[in-house]
Amino acid sequence: MINIFRFLFFSLFTINAVADNFALTEAEQTWLDAQQTITLSTLVAIPNFSMIDEQGELSGLLYDYLALISQKINKPIKFHPFQEGQYTVEKVMDMEDVYGQTLLFNTPNNRQHFLLTTPYMKTPLIVFTSRKSKSEIKTLENLQGKKLGILKPLTNLGFLSSYNNIELSRSPNRLSLLNKLQYGDVDAIIGSIGFHQLIKENQYTNIVPAFNIKNNAPISIGIKPEHPLLLSILNKAIAALPKTTLLTLSDKWFDNDNINQKWTTEEQAYIKNHPVLKVPNFNRLPPFNFNENGTPRGYSIDYLKLMADYIGVDLQYVQDINWGDAIQMLQDGEIDFIPHIAVTDERKKTIAYSDFTHIEYTTGLATRSDSDIKNFEDLTDKTIAVTERSFIHSYFKKNYPNQKLFLVASTNAGVDAVSSGKVDATIGSFKRQSRCNDWQFTCNELLH
Repeated sequence: MINIFRFLFFSLFTINAVADNFALTEAEQTWLDAQQTITLSTLVAIPNFSMIDEQGELSGLLYDYLALISQKINKPIKFHPFQEGQYTVEKVMDMEDVYGQTLLFNTPNNRQHFLLTTPYMKTPLIVFTSRKSKSEIKTLENLQGKKLGILKPLTNLGFLSSYNNIELSRSPNRLSLLNKLQYGDVDAIIGSIGFHQLIKENQYTNIVPAFNIKNNAPISIGIKPEHPLLLSILNKAIAALPKTTLLTLSDKWFDNDNINQKWTTEEQAYIKNHPVLKVPNFNRLPPFNFNENGTPRGYSIDYLKLMADYIGVDLQYVQDINWGDAIQMLQDGEIDFIPHIAVTDERKKTIAYSDFTHIEYTTGLATRSDSDIKNFEDLTDKTIAVTERSFIHSYFKKNYPNQKLFLVASTNAGVDAVSSGKVDATIGSFKRQSRCNDWQFTCNELLH
């Protein structure tokens, strides 16, 4: 199927600048003339703002902006890049050839170690929640007694000091923070610049912005205390850059029209010829794909609706089929795609896959609570229920051909087989197994 699943990006931020008025003192010019280059450390994990492009070069609004600063002071600016999570203040302080850091919030820890320039940018701090929790979490007060994910550099901004009942879960980087919310480890997270784009790029369709904490979290360049003249030079350069120039940079990197989806001629023809896409809707595949009284429900169903609206097509749900039926119908061209299917070498022979991950699948082992089966090794000579034609079925056929298998239509059917005593255990989706609230069962995470 033509790869037409791409998404828009939208971000809000403001940039400070006033009219050109750049003049250095004799001491500033003397110091600047003595430098061959100015080297700054920088983080490279923020889409469209500070990243490494396909050619391995630093790219984004930040570097276009600092190129203007470099032109203004007539001195090359070089960078020592850090991946997010690798950067520490101590590492920068130990680098004699590095003069400071390009991207710092105005926190007590940063002020203790750096001289901060006039903010060159202000970004909103946004609370993100799951779609389900958005209506319940509208203010910081609503987070009392809940678990809040936050980037380590943001913990000292001070706006949480009066909320003693909010449990903080600190993360070293943006993706680990988003994963915590995606998989329910926290109730909400605080994000800033770049989060909207990461959510779109990584298909976190369950994560939505809930509210802004403050709209003016300043971002500055941090300069080591031994270079006070560089601080004053950069402050003058920041003030001298025309506002119109900075707005042009923001349009280049963050304007919707600049990165909007443009279908190719082939993709446009495909959409025109396929106004309705057929997809399977299973009876029992919660929480991803199931139905209630004939109405499709689930995470994947909501995701597909968003995708169909974006592409401009309708969906036709094919019901009353099991997993094996769906695989065969996909291979026979009777349905257009399956939104949640694991990649296996056998399936690659007849099925094409998207270039993004829709669901992070965790495999679980479910047994009765009185069973002596605790891990994979205990399954020898036991009968295991697995979903027919699933990747787990293929895994056992290839690696454990002598294992006794009981083929079922779904993970839920496997749990039923354990309950009735037909099998000793079942292996399937850990999340779906975990939704079985029967006290008789024990579900353990087995494989990633």
